[in-house]
Amino acid sequence: MLAAWSGGFMLGSAAAPGAAGASTAHMPSGLAAGTLKEAVLDALPGKRPLIKLSWRPPNYETPVEYLRTQITPNDAFFVRYHLSDIPTIDAAAWRLAVGGDGAGGSFELTLDELKAMPAVAVVAVNQCAGNRRGLFTPHVPGVEWGYGAMGCAAWKGVRLKDLLDRAGIKKEAVEIVLEGADGPVSGRPA
Repeated sequence: MLAAWSGGFMLGSAAAPGAAGASTAHMPSGLAAGTLKEAVLDALPGKRPLIKLSWRPPNYETPVEYLRTQITPNDAFFVRYHLSDIPTIDAAAWRLAVGGDGAGGSFELTLDELKAMPAVAVVAVNQCAGNRRGLFTPHVPGVEWGYGAMGCAAWKGVRLKDLLDRAGIKKEAVEIVLEGADGPVSGRPA
């Protein structure tokens, strides 16, 4: 299963959560009592047990013990969704469209064509802006994250620059707009 955050996609289908653990030993002290009551270890498909903070949308925190190595294991990496509409993508039918007013041309790539392009890898930390939100005083609204809304990985893929060069980006172009498959539950904005 390939999952990404808002603006990304998920291959496969979301399944009901697995059996949850009742211990809060994996949670940092200082979290609100309600968060400690709700935050349990639970496994999503293809993942180790993570700290479930919400099921819909799925927000699962990496337990601190998996952050003790230089690279966070992929199956222990935190899961963050802002919207509860989780798209299911048919990999064979999926297409990446590149073009627009700021490009000299446009094109589409299948997932296999995208994977065949030259790729680069960069080791970097990915951290949710709300990491440690549950420890703020006073408490603020939002997912009550502890320490585990972050991880370090070797991110590999096609450089955006290579895709833009192929589309013939114009020198007067001032912004790049990315559109994902996710959207609000009540319907997509026009």
